[in-house]
Order: sequence, then structure tokens, then C-alpha cells
Amino acid sequence: MIKTIFYNNKKIIIVGTAHISKKSKEKVKETIDLEKPDVVGIELDRKRFQSMMTKENKREIRFKDIFRAKKPGLFLVYYVLQKFQKKIASKFDTTPGEEMMQGVISAQENKSKLLLLDRDAEFTLSKLLKNLTFRDKFRLFFGGFNTRKELGKDFDVNVLLKSVDDEESGEKINKLLEIFMKRHKTLKRIMIDERDQFMAYGIRKILEQEDVNNIVVVVGAGHVQGMSKEIFNENIDVKKLLSYK
Repeated sequence: MIKTIFYNNKKIIIVGTAHISKKSKEKVKETIDLEKPDVVGIELDRKRFQSMMTKENKREIRFKDIFRAKKPGLFLVYYVLQKFQKKIASKFDTTPGEEMMQGVISAQENKSKLLLLDRDAEFTLSKLLKNLTFRDKFRLFFGGFNTRKELGKDFDVNVLLKSVDDEESGEKINKLLEIFMKRHKTLKRIMIDERDQFMAYGIRKILEQEDVNNIVVVVGAGHVQGMSKEIFNENIDVKKLLSYK
């Protein structure tokens, strides 16, 4: 899924990826090599970037580590996400986050500036845990059956991930987000909407530089639609995005 927009006559190409798709990795390389942008923006914060570059994330989080963590609730979320992503990635013979690493490599090869766009992941998850009510958590963990029903019997997440660059898949991703917006408003606001705004603000700031005329942005496919709109939002309040309220 690729979307091209212009902001103050400067070109923004948003490459929407599936974080465990080899096809996404290839699309990232192909787009950056073709465009040779002044800047490559990736959906990573500084901590995750440093972890990826130093290979600290090669050590798998073990369940017993949760009991030694300073923030066990937050650590549990990391543990569940890691297991879920690894399980899906194994089906596609790939490693989670390969497309982000490809963005870094291609930026270096094309002598593009690298821009880390995302809000601190630990802050985002901490804010989510603080704002989710018991009812929210219950619906989040047990609401999957109704979601499947609304998406239709022919919906297959494996097929969706394999064809994330297709227009039809983009429509299904948007539909999935619409269902989440209705059923999990707090989760969508914190995990998607606020990060769309935060990353869009960062893109706008870098485009203010005179020597920057085009940027390729590598983000999860679920951010493409929201970010495309937020680029033109002149009222983004960064202080609010960095508060727990």
C-alpha cells in the first residue's frame, strides 16, 4: 500500500507495510531506490531503533521475566505482543521489523537522512494501560468473535498480510480499523490516532528545512489513511500527545 501526497509542494510517499511481510521489505527498498528521497522516515522511536541496531532484541522475553520487571503490567503487554508477532512471522518465514531495518539500510545506501518518527513505545503502552477500563480490557480480549463476524466468513488475516500492497487489502485494513474505532475507541485513539498525529507532526517539521523536498515514510499499513489526513492538520497539540490524559 503506497500513498503519495504533497504538502507545500513537497512530496511525501507513505509506504504502508505489514511488519512480518517479505513483500513489504522488498517494496520499501524498491521505493527508496527509485525516489532517492532527501529523508527516510520510519515508524520507530529511539529506544526501539537502538535496540534493533545493537541486536539487543535478539534475546527473547521469557514469561518468568515478568515477575522481575519493575512494571509487570507493561512487561506482560510486551511479552504477549512479542509472542503474537513471532507466531505470525513464522508462517511467512521472516522476522518482525525487517521492513524497518530495510528502511535504515536503504537510507544509508541512498545517502538520505534518517528520521525516527514514532512516539516512545513504552510511554504509549503505559498510557494505554492507564486509560483502559476493566470493560475495555474485557472487550479487547473477548471481542474477537464479533469482529470476525463483521469482517465476513471469507476474511483471512494470512491472505491480507501477504497482499498488503494491494488496493483491495487496503480497503480491508481500513474496514478493520473502522470496527476497532467503534468497539475499542480508547485503544484506537492511543495506539493509532495519537501516533498518526505525532508522526505527521514530525514529517511536517522536517519538511520545513529548505534542503528537504521529498520524504519516503515507512509505517504499518494501518497508519496510512490517518497520517495522510493528519499531515494537513494545523492544530496538532504535541504536549497533549505526550501527556497521560
